[in-house]
Amino acid sequence: MSDPDVSVSPVKAEAWYSYGIEKTLQRLTTVPHRGLAEKTVVERRRTYGLNEIATIAGRNNWQILLDQFTNVMLLMLIGVAIISGVLDLLSLRLEQSQTEGLPFKDTIAIFAIVILNGLLGYFQESRAEKALAALKKMASPKVQVVRDAIARKLKRPAWCRGTLFCWRRAVNSVPMAN
Repeated sequence: MSDPDVSVSPVKAEAWYSYGIEKTLQRLTTVPHRGLAEKTVVERRRTYGLNEIATIAGRNNWQILLDQFTNVMLLMLIGVAIISGVLDLLSLRLEQSQTEGLPFKDTIAIFAIVILNGLLGYFQESRAEKALAALKKMASPKVQVVRDAIARKLKRPAWCRGTLFCWRRAVNSVPMAN
């Protein structure tokens, strides 16, 4: 995600919201109507890093599936199923005869519920991760910025501290009711 040439230095927190436009431009050394020079942009990327949030690599399918079985309630159900299976096995060995109905029916039922719950959780979580990845792709807008007195459309990682944005008025494009 980040360039090996980029070293990020800590930035002192400032109350930027309390500054006026002129003071903000002065503090950021941004020239009104010209924006930043490309040379300045390169320097700021080296100093402050890219304008993106560090992301963690997504989980693979096996991790998602195994995570479904780490819930405390599911672990307790698995424990109950094992105990039930052991008791059924002991009952079969001690009696040496057929018991009524299907042996291990409770064990089979509990394991079936645990597996079904794990599969449903897996499908739901894998869909959610895919949807999140799609949202991240869509959430990278292109906006118009001024660089070297030229308006350009750039995506978020290309922005840097001091970037001058071109704002459009929404009122011009939305009809007003009388």
